[in-house]
Amino acid sequence: MIDIDSDSPRVNHGIAMINDLSDSNIVICSRRNADIVLKAKIDSSLGKEAFSIKSRGRYTRITAGDDVGVMYALLDIRNSLRQGKTNIRDKREHPTLSFRAIKHNLPWDPYRV
Repeated sequence: MIDIDSDSPRVNHGIAMINDLSDSNIVICSRRNADIVLKAKIDSSLGKEAFSIKSRGRYTRITAGDDVGVMYALLDIRNSLRQGKTNIRDKREHPTLSFRAIKHNLPWDPYRV
């Protein structure tokens, strides 16, 4: 069960990506008898795009610096679930770079620091 109330398109994208696992029978998204319960909150002191995932039993709490951080946390959880891992591990991530660029089939050299 995903118990995250948000109007953010980024957060909704993360939620949709987890719900898509339901179509492939990897995860069943349901409000009843859920094996995993996801909740999220924003704490701007973490910084932009940063997130923390803490799991206790079937409850997983996402704390993120902003809506983008919530999305990245949801995508990280999605990857774990897609690999068959039902025990979500505690994790904390901060962006290494201050700006994330999109690479469109261009040479890699201009993006190197």
